[in-house]
Amino acid sequence: MLYFSLQLNAINTVHDYYMMPFLPWLFLIIGYGVQFVLRQERFWINLILIVILIWAPIHTIEVTKNDWSIEKAFFNKDVFIYSDELKAAVPNDELCIILNDVSSYVFSYQIDKMGSIFSNDNLPIPWIKDMIENRGRTYMYSDSRAIDQHPEVQKYLELILQKGSINVYKLKSE
Repeated sequence: MLYFSLQLNAINTVHDYYMMPFLPWLFLIIGYGVQFVLRQERFWINLILIVILIWAPIHTIEVTKNDWSIEKAFFNKDVFIYSDELKAAVPNDELCIILNDVSSYVFSYQIDKMGSIFSNDNLPIPWIKDMIENRGRTYMYSDSRAIDQHPEVQKYLELILQKGSINVYKLKSE
């Protein structure tokens, strides 16, 4: 109960996976409840329970079938639509700068690249030079026109691919 009360706020917002330790216990209690009701041998109650057990997964599928669609994604849809082209644009072993990924992992996962990930157009311009010269970053994926169109940044970029709202750049030293 202490764990549940401490994690309730996180469970309530977006981190529903914190509920995982409770699921085995929840299903044991539900299974015990179903068994208890079926042992009562009341036709109508058993019939209602069976209908609910059949209806629940069908209803769940109907309600949630579109929740995992690209249209309901919480960030740039072009990452999903053009993932194959974006993945092929840069060699697999190259380190990249990736803009904008609010999740810090979905964009890089979709394009199968590693590197420095930023969100909310929050990439300090002096860092770009440092990442090129000292951190081995050689490419940049960006859907941030605020960053990649900035005059200070343009001198480091050579456009190699544009897919939807995502640009892929080869990074170069001054």
